[in-house]
Amino acid sequence: MITKENVILYAKNVRKNPLTLVGLVGIGLFIAVTGGVTLYRWHINRQQRLAQLAFSESLEVYHQAWAVDLTPELEAEKLGLWEEVELAFKSAHEQNGSSTFGPFYVAFEAQAMAHQGKIQEAVDLLDKAMRALTKYPQFYYLFKTTQALILFEDKDQQKAIDALKAVAMDEKNPMAAMAYFYLGEYYLYQQDQAHAKEAFNKAITTQGNDVRFASPWMALAQAKVQQLG
Repeated sequence: MITKENVILYAKNVRKNPLTLVGLVGIGLFIAVTGGVTLYRWHINRQQRLAQLAFSESLEVYHQAWAVDLTPELEAEKLGLWEEVELAFKSAHEQNGSSTFGPFYVAFEAQAMAHQGKIQEAVDLLDKAMRALTKYPQFYYLFKTTQALILFEDKDQQKAIDALKAVAMDEKNPMAAMAYFYLGEYYLYQQDQAHAKEAFNKAITTQGNDVRFASPWMALAQAKVQQLG
């Protein structure tokens, strides 16, 4: 779903956004006039470094929780670790929410909440994160797909399927291959090979793939189609 590489790429894209740069230039000129431009640059760079450090530290706890999740004999420790992940990203967001990492703190917090069964709270948090990503469709739809996948943790599976289908079929979605791949995985789990193969083929042929992400979804879908024959 959402990885560290996605977060770093988003941060770089924000810095390259012309509208963002115009805003920074305006502020920079004002501070230059008052003689403080060097201090301002140091503050901005330091803020980004602190934000990235907070993200990396929280991500370590996230990886620990996943490791426990995949170890049946550690089942008793699982909920406590996911609660720790939630608190880590929540704290990071409270301290660095204005940085380019802000939406991702919220996204990982939401994933941790979902692992604790707090589905609606997780969905609402992702809605909050996506409001900050409307200018970045690749990341907006990455979050939207994550939101649909979180719904599978709930009892209402049909709601999750409908949400995932909607994301996959959205013509504006540059990450459609990812949504179609997960849709195929769902059908395969349900032993519905016909629908699974159809979804995987759409993941291969969709125009929604974005070369900037070096997405693995097309290759993974091709492998699945070959397996299905």
